[in-house]
Amino acid sequence: GGGGGGINGINGSGTNGSGINGSGNSTPTTTSTTTTTTTTTTTTTTTTTTAAAGAELFAALYPCWSHSAGAALSLCFLAQAYNHACDILTCLARMPIGAEVLVQLDRLVSLLETPAYAALRLQLLRPRRFAALTRALYGLLALLPQCNAWRLLNARLQSAPALALLALEDAEEENSRRRG
Repeated sequence: GGGGGGINGINGSGTNGSGINGSGNSTPTTTSTTTTTTTTTTTTTTTTTTAAAGAELFAALYPCWSHSAGAALSLCFLAQAYNHACDILTCLARMPIGAEVLVQLDRLVSLLETPAYAALRLQLLRPRRFAALTRALYGLLALLPQCNAWRLLNARLQSAPALALLALEDAEEENSRRRG
């Protein structure tokens, strides 16, 4: 029910296409350049193993954290399960939102400004690659009343204007094609 702030309408672990590394928005990449195929294969295997371990951790933590809307969204943002965060926000929008849930969302917005979420904030600079993140944060903004948390999140989203960044990404891709 919605009285305790839980989100019982969300039952999945988030790993079925909308969870960690399943959304297409958080595919891990390797930045090292190697000259041998063996090293590349080892790096890919390590990355896949790390992603699988992350997915297992997400699946293990999710049932405990899903009883609190703020905690579940926080876990989704940390695990880069942005599509699942959108699903949670959609469920919240269908429920009457009480003061307890609003306080959780307020605290979540404050958490998003901490160093633990720096990577998430940098991902806002890549709106095409992390479109679900942008949707989730705008969904969170839409659920909040116009209070300090709303102003803080709105300012964060305005600091990374999606249309200008999309144009910048298009220009970067065009320059890459010309060079290559």
